[in-house]
Amino acid sequence: MKFRIKLLSNLRQRFRKEYLGELIQKQNDNRVREPRVGEMVLIGDDNKKRLSWPIAKVIELIPGRDGEIHTVRLKTQHGTVIRPV
Repeated sequence: MKFRIKLLSNLRQRFRKEYLGELIQKQNDNRVREPRVGEMVLIGDDNKKRLSWPIAKVIELIPGRDGEIHTVRLKTQHGTVIRPV
């Protein structure tokens, strides 16, 4: 059981370090685009380091009165949340 917990912890650390590090580098591209359903995103939190931000999956795009996407519904490991883009 300890091996499984350690393995999962190492995998999570590696994912956050390697994959999310790549996403951060690609963020230098200043083009703005709308999120897509099924996309994995980070939920920003000013009180935590970026590598500690929770990961969520976009499950619904919610347009504003102007027809632009301003809000999304996200599925996290603890349930669903609605967040602004």
